[in-house]
Amino acid sequence: MAEIGVYGKLIHKGSGVYQEDVARWFVQQKLDWCWLQPPFPYTSPAGPCATILKNAGRRIIIRLHFWDAPGVYPTSQTWTELYNNNAYDAAVVQMVAQINNFGIGNIYAVTISEEEPAQGYGWNQAALNVAHYVYGWNVLYDKLKTACPSLRIFSNNHPLTWLTDDQVKTVKQDGFFCHVYAETTESVTAYLARGMSLAQQMGIGNELYTLIYAATGATYEPPGDPSTIRPNFEAAMNLGYKNIGFYCSNYLVSGQEEPILFNDYPANTGVQPWIDPHLHKQAMMSLINQYGEVGSSGGISPLAWGVGGLVLIGLLSRKKR
Repeated sequence: MAEIGVYGKLIHKGSGVYQEDVARWFVQQKLDWCWLQPPFPYTSPAGPCATILKNAGRRIIIRLHFWDAPGVYPTSQTWTELYNNNAYDAAVVQMVAQINNFGIGNIYAVTISEEEPAQGYGWNQAALNVAHYVYGWNVLYDKLKTACPSLRIFSNNHPLTWLTDDQVKTVKQDGFFCHVYAETTESVTAYLARGMSLAQQMGIGNELYTLIYAATGATYEPPGDPSTIRPNFEAAMNLGYKNIGFYCSNYLVSGQEEPILFNDYPANTGVQPWIDPHLHKQAMMSLINQYGEVGSSGGISPLAWGVGGLVLIGLLSRKKR
């Protein structure tokens, strides 16, 4: 069994506004957690939806966004510029405002932005300054902890191939998102095995999460073949991952990132499977109904004991929610 989640926004087709009926649908399913993007604009109300999820015992993880905070990034969006401008306080002000919009009492954890350090350098690995990234992340971690002491802060070192194991371990974090998109099951397995090993070594295996790629294709995303969703999900389960979510944006809609799971689509016969969101939703719902459970034992299943030659002692106790 798995504690299954979703990444995205609680929205319908064509809407950027959080909608309470989507939150109510969520809690009727065997879904345990969601990694939510803040609404845009950030002042759009998200608290009512968050309260519905929290009251139903679901975990809410917020992706905090600070790229466009005033005074943070006047030109490029890199950790080097953040470092040079010493703009950490401005970034934290914007992130705390987003926390308050959801209601800090509703939030289980946050991530600092989405995919770091890649996103901060426009996916240009040659431009990455690891020292600036690690320093900047750790400063933001400390400042957020000062502002919100009870908050769990998860890292999302994506892709892991950009950092060495030792570099990942220098990033301050209370939990760990490890995921890779649109790859063969063999490469997904190898990638997730490394993430499992790192989480165990850092003592945060009880807060280890991954996302399975279940998005439709678009010009700036690789095609998402719905036939890969089940084998990649089950590969994560076989490695011992307990918190497994879906990255299921429908990129066929221009200017939108509507989560496929929260919307209905007619069967679209005669097209390539990767542009048929109906097939993606079918694959996800099949896994949710087969494996989903709410609020059980924790982040790593017993299968993970001994993965990568490691012996886990005392790492499997789940923090009380």
